[in-house]
Amino acid sequence: MSTHRRELILENIRTTLAGVTELKNAQRYKHSGNSLAAVPCAIISIGRESKQPTPNPQATCTLPVFIDIWTRQDDSDDTPTDTVLNALSLVVEKALTADIYRGGYAEDTNILGFIPFETIEGQPQCGFTLEIEVQYQHKLTDPSLVT
Repeated sequence: MSTHRRELILENIRTTLAGVTELKNAQRYKHSGNSLAAVPCAIISIGRESKQPTPNPQATCTLPVFIDIWTRQDDSDDTPTDTVLNALSLVVEKALTADIYRGGYAEDTNILGFIPFETIEGQPQCGFTLEIEVQYQHKLTDPSLVT
């Protein structure tokens, strides 16, 4: 059975983030819930994909991907929370941009934005969402093939 290129791209992102030593784990989104027991961790989900047909019977796709980075900060830690989040963002962005072609499955990867979680003072968890966009192509009649 063949695999959709979108799936291959998402698994590449998960594998890439699993290799970031500052993260304890990287997970794909599960409707039943994801574990936040080991943090910092990354949870990867997708947004609404757009497709443009091209004359060479391929579709050019733009896939928004949202990476939620969760962490905890102890009350005894005097480091500003922004500093903790910026340090995590730095290593995650470096890892994602080391291979913008997602192992050969994509045409490009762009980092679009950093959105800190809204938290209540004293809440143990904090984090941010990193929004990225992956462009890729597939054959119009078979999303597992490029040409």
